[in-house]
Amino acid sequence: MGLLNIDKAKDFSLGVDDILRFKNRICIPKANEQKKTMLFECHKRKLSLHPGMTKMYQDLKKSYWWHDMKNDVAKSVVACLTCQKSKIKHQQPRGILT
Repeated sequence: MGLLNIDKAKDFSLGVDDILRFKNRICIPKANEQKKTMLFECHKRKLSLHPGMTKMYQDLKKSYWWHDMKNDVAKSVVACLTCQKSKIKHQQPRGILT
């Protein structure tokens, strides 16, 4: 793991458990089926059912990192049929800003 010692990789480290980390968050490889499972489970877990893009990203960001993570989270939330159907009924329709 000689690449971990270069300046560009200063935020990456290899833990005692041989897991690659970025700023103490577990790195998930780009082409990994676990990433899809994590996105699915995080979005549909019982404690925060369908949390939305921002909350879901903030929750995942505490423990995990992968390239283009924010975009992947946004795509998974937009693809959720339940989230697409839900509407906030208490908000006023937006008009022309003056």
